[in-house]
Amino acid sequence: MRNVGVVAESSFLTEKPKTYRYWWTFIPVLPRSREDHAYAVLKRQWADHTMNTIRREGEGWRPGSRGTYVVGREDHITPVLFQIWAAFPDTSWVSQLLALWRIVPVGEVVAVRWSYSWEEKRAHGMRPDITDIVISWRDQQGDAALVIEAKRKGGALGPKDINGGQAYLSMPSIRSIPRRWMGFLVDERDAATVSAKVPQNTPVATWQNMGRAQETCASMQLISENDRIRMRALIARHYADLDMGFDAALVASLGGEVFDGLESKYANIRKRSLPAQIEAFFLGSEATMCARTGKMPLPPFGWLTDEPSLLDLKESPQPTYERERPLWQLSK
Repeated sequence: MRNVGVVAESSFLTEKPKTYRYWWTFIPVLPRSREDHAYAVLKRQWADHTMNTIRREGEGWRPGSRGTYVVGREDHITPVLFQIWAAFPDTSWVSQLLALWRIVPVGEVVAVRWSYSWEEKRAHGMRPDITDIVISWRDQQGDAALVIEAKRKGGALGPKDINGGQAYLSMPSIRSIPRRWMGFLVDERDAATVSAKVPQNTPVATWQNMGRAQETCASMQLISENDRIRMRALIARHYADLDMGFDAALVASLGGEVFDGLESKYANIRKRSLPAQIEAFFLGSEATMCARTGKMPLPPFGWLTDEPSLLDLKESPQPTYERERPLWQLSK
């Protein structure tokens, strides 16, 4: 593990395919500490040594067929774009998200949690089912959950998908929740094809519409007008950079701004006294926009200097119990 307080190296281990060195250089909303629940949620994804494999190839590196660190993979797109929901300080955004799958909460949503790549066995000795995203919330009728199957552009549907993903709703921890739904999250260019292949009335939402919902939520935040506009533009830019663009004009409003991941940039963000989650989004966006150019940003939080790299994962394999922790479950 290497301290990255002073950095000269590239943010990428390899350019083809683009594969990041450090997880915190591609997540737009960074946890503020390792005690933050979001840290455990993200660690489930980036610390999985079975998912994030890499090997020597000549003088360079070659990642495996999956990987959170690899640009364009579903394992990368999912936490990068979905984690933007963590930028909003309260739970008012939940109804905007659920509306994408035609789900209406009952009254006010008072709590919400989600997780990535949660897995659970139906019986001892069986292979686990693995979910892309599980989100749970609590409203006036109690707890509810949505299992989301996420696909990259052109991503193939598997046998469980063709059946509408209903098998996920019978997983032991999910079936104990009376109100539960299954939905798909796909590129808008694939939406019609996916809808035609899954059972009729299976809810299919698009990444682009999710980006629009996040942008709408940003426009409602109690911050300055300039910060609202910038937040909206940065959200649009994150989607455009991952080939999920939904508003070219918003992206263009950033102009030719250079994101260099320097402490002076972070200091300018901190002095604006923004809500903690929104500040984390601006800090994370500065770091990730810089890292996408190949330049290694300075860490916006000091504790990130000791975080492992992709190459360190072999030295500390993720135990099975961490993959099975239902981090999406709400506290009683």
